[in-house]
Amino acid sequence: RTFNAEPVSGEVTVAIPAGADSAGNARTAQKGLRFIPLREARQLPVGTFFNTRRGRVRLQTATTRRGRRQAGVFSRGLFQTLQSRRRSARGLTELRLKGSSFRRCARAGHGRGASTARHSKRRIRRLRGNARGRFRTRGRYSAATVRGTIWEVSDRCDGTLTKVSRGRVSVRDFRRRRN
Repeated sequence: RTFNAEPVSGEVTVAIPAGADSAGNARTAQKGLRFIPLREARQLPVGTFFNTRRGRVRLQTATTRRGRRQAGVFSRGLFQTLQSRRRSARGLTELRLKGSSFRRCARAGHGRGASTARHSKRRIRRLRGNARGRFRTRGRYSAATVRGTIWEVSDRCDGTLTKVSRGRVSVRDFRRRRN
């Protein structure tokens, strides 16, 4: 239902959706939310939005009911933190990329030069992570599940790109429906 968040460096802002309830259910849209600076370590509800475009934040979540924890440092993006409550998920924490619009990609899809615009490598949004534990970063076209890895996920006009600097990542391709 809650997790620990601590700013590591730079400017980190958070927004807690008004629709978040005690059961951990949260609104998934960030439109209309008011972001406030995160200046010290705090416990925040699942469903909180983070803006780490100019800073880094350390998140710590529970993996078991006994209190076993996992942690990671995340930066360079706008994301929402969600966590599965199913036992089979074993504390899987999902970071969903948010913000920015894909309209620039679709708008260029008409008329002359449409094919090049549709396959553009223009980055729309991204998130960088360095974590140990069970974390999933979800973009528009794929999700990357990690265990002790340094990685970056970028949503682009031509798809979602996952770059791994250390460790292994399992990537689920939503278009092809395979790992």
